[in-house]
Amino acid sequence: ADEQAVALFLSGHLRLTDIPEAIEAVLARHVVIDDPDIAAIIAASAWAQDEVSRWRATHAPAHAPRSDRAPESERTHLPATDTRERP
Repeated sequence: ADEQAVALFLSGHLRLTDIPEAIEAVLARHVVIDDPDIAAIIAASAWAQDEVSRWRATHAPAHAPRSDRAPESERTHLPATDTRERP
């Protein structure tokens, strides 16, 4: 689920702040399988990725901004790094 949520964020379809909510929603719907085999693990991973996409379709805005950066007026500006050589 986390890989799909990050991929959706990187492609501009999910806000950074939506990632934890999406993952939490998917984990809440997951059914634990005791001692799963590799096929069950692969199926659970595919289900979780699909579930994140379904969650986004119903909970996240149609087009999320590419970044959750604060407006320029709210950003903390740090001084430029001094790149001079030291003796």
